[in-house]
Amino acid sequence: MRTVTYDSVLRKACRLWGQDPDTLGDIDEGKLRSFINRRLRFAWEQFWWPELMRTEKRYVRPLWTAGSYAPGAEIYHGATDAVYRALTGVVAAHVPGVSAYWAALSATYEAPDYDASREPYPVGSIVREPNSDRLYQLHTAAFTDPPPDPGRWGEVMPLERYFGWEEEGQTPLGEVKAVWRRNPQTNLGATKLSSFGLNANGVTITAPINYGWVEFRVRPPELDGGLFNTVTGYDRGEQVYFDEDFYGCLEDAIPGQTPVTHPAKWSRLEIPYVFAEYLAQGAYSDMLGKPEGQAEKFGPENDMAYGILVLEFDKVERQQGQQEPLEVLR
Repeated sequence: MRTVTYDSVLRKACRLWGQDPDTLGDIDEGKLRSFINRRLRFAWEQFWWPELMRTEKRYVRPLWTAGSYAPGAEIYHGATDAVYRALTGVVAAHVPGVSAYWAALSATYEAPDYDASREPYPVGSIVREPNSDRLYQLHTAAFTDPPPDPGRWGEVMPLERYFGWEEEGQTPLGEVKAVWRRNPQTNLGATKLSSFGLNANGVTITAPINYGWVEFRVRPPELDGGLFNTVTGYDRGEQVYFDEDFYGCLEDAIPGQTPVTHPAKWSRLEIPYVFAEYLAQGAYSDMLGKPEGQAEKFGPENDMAYGILVLEFDKVERQQGQQEPLEVLR
């Protein structure tokens, strides 16, 4: 993606405002940064800008890897194309689809009430515990203790298929445009799911599939870091301003580890080139509003900012043939 630096946007806004960017005070810089942040998010979310879109394969649960899992952990096992729930603590030797310590989850269950007179139940039996109305699956044949005894039984529940908002090693999901059965970038005949839902877990689907390709917009950055300090260490997730741009810390950095000397520890927060002129004009018009109290100038300058954004949309739609509606709310 073609990008610009935060410093270049700030300098353009200052020049429009008639201020020297090299003598800008912290208070005014803070105001401009707030306006740039607000304008950046607004422009970011107004259109499916091609440079902000991703299509990535996602699974309805994290992929299984040989290792230890706590009771209740849920994973996707590719070899059997099924989602499993750990009925008890499991280790690497307990393979889903083979070990009785894993239960393959289903969207629906038809299970009888637990009946002590039917003991011993065979391993793999699923029963409903009448008092709690919960479902349990038998993982160990020894003894005859009823559910929910964890030494014999593990709880199972109907499978809700969803792609998580945030998954380890994957891009966090922003707004979702579509869910595909196959990769639309490599399959001309790929089809979308007719619908999907959203909840606290992520993007929910009712189709009986355990993976798909999610087409989504990446999340906009929030530019809020302080000036990089060479004698300060930074924790993962912290943000700094360094050499004209903002950077997020990807892993703990000790003092002196800069985005230049240790690039693997830092990620630059990118500002798309297509927004540069809009951000500068918009931040300038915002400074004319409440901070300056020049309402008569704010309106025309604000209109000019929106006009710049519409022109960028026009480049995408008309010149490059990407047909999507632009919804600009003022």
